[in-house]
Amino acid sequence: MATAKELEFAATFQRRWRNYAGARALSFITILVGIGLRGADFAAPAWTYRSLFVVGFLGLFLSRRFAQYKCPRCDTTPVNNGEGFLPSPVKCVVCNLAFRQ
Repeated sequence: MATAKELEFAATFQRRWRNYAGARALSFITILVGIGLRGADFAAPAWTYRSLFVVGFLGLFLSRRFAQYKCPRCDTTPVNNGEGFLPSPVKCVVCNLAFRQ
């Protein structure tokens, strides 16, 4: 049985995970829009799709930092175990905090 503090830590991590996954999804959509503008038949100015690429890639690289994607108990970044494109870790490898209930 998990204690109230562990449940609070798990809820905090799940909130951070949703923020992280949402930021990455928005970054991917931005990059895909830039790709669409680049390959479109109409003449889009080069600065539009280039700026979308830059914003999208910056979002990909900075999403983990802005979402504070780390364990709330020991403050380490969780290791993804390769369960998919955006894998959600089950527990912290350092302190064994369960991220899902």
